[in-house]
Order: sequence, then C-alpha cells, then structure tokens
Amino acid sequence: MGEESKKRVSEFLPLLEQQLQQQRYIAGKKLTVADISAYVLITFCEAQLQLVIIGSYPHISDWYQALQQHDAFL
Repeated sequence: MGEESKKRVSEFLPLLEQQLQQQRYIAGKKLTVADISAYVLITFCEAQLQLVIIGSYPHISDWYQALQQHDAFL
C-alpha cells in the first residue's frame, strides 16, 4: 500500500529529524501549524503506511511525545 508515499516520507524523515535536532519545534521556538501538520502526517504514516517512525528517529520521537503533552493537544 502506498509504496510511492512510503518512499517520499522515508526521504523526508531524515530532514525532519535534522530540523528537530536543532530546535524544539519545526519552525522555531513556538508550536505552529507546521508541527500540527507533521504530527498528523506521522500518525497517519505509522497507522496507514505501517512505517515505524516513533522509536526510529530519536528527535522526532521526543518531539512527538512532547506534543502529546502540550496544552494544544489535550
């Protein structure tokens, strides 16, 4: 299912990992729609494309878990 999608996401994830290594949120110091969109993307990719992201990319994993505790997600 979605081999082209899996390929594209797999190419994108190292870039996201690198970005989150440098800063807390995708677009800087504050939570933005970029973070919310990426959160939804990762959730979808794990569930529907059966990609293992959380646990495979430490900075993405930390960011994802932090968002789950953020007031905007409660």
